[in-house]
Amino acid sequence: MNGLYIKHWTTKRKVALVKVLISGQTIFSEPAKLHVPVTHIEAGLRSFNMKMPEAINRILKDQISDLLFCPTDTAIDNIQREGFSTKPVKVMQVGDVVQDSAALFASRAQPPQCKLPQDFILATLQLVENTGDQVRLAAIVSALNTIH
Repeated sequence: MNGLYIKHWTTKRKVALVKVLISGQTIFSEPAKLHVPVTHIEAGLRSFNMKMPEAINRILKDQISDLLFCPTDTAIDNIQREGFSTKPVKVMQVGDVVQDSAALFASRAQPPQCKLPQDFILATLQLVENTGDQVRLAAIVSALNTIH
């Protein structure tokens, strides 16, 4: 499940769900079923490619959320263009979670336990646009090979 539940403890030590944090572009529909407030981290990010399931999921998450944490001015602009200023939702610019995480953990990073080749490169190509089209995938691999 792609989400973090924030729980509230009662005096009898029973748990009541009070808020759900969701992030990214993956499918996550449980909050709508549970009828609890939702906060979307990385709200307002758009690829404008409606053939991408991830793009649709981002829009849907914004629609079911009552609090939108936007990482950039562009994300805020996207939210405003989509009419969120007339909806009962709070929009906040909070910075880039990925960039902030990288900065936080950079000083804690350890070298790998195994020996890596000098020309080692790490790339993530999880989007279907990259992996579902053999010509595009070949072009990406060729570009990575060119780098080294």
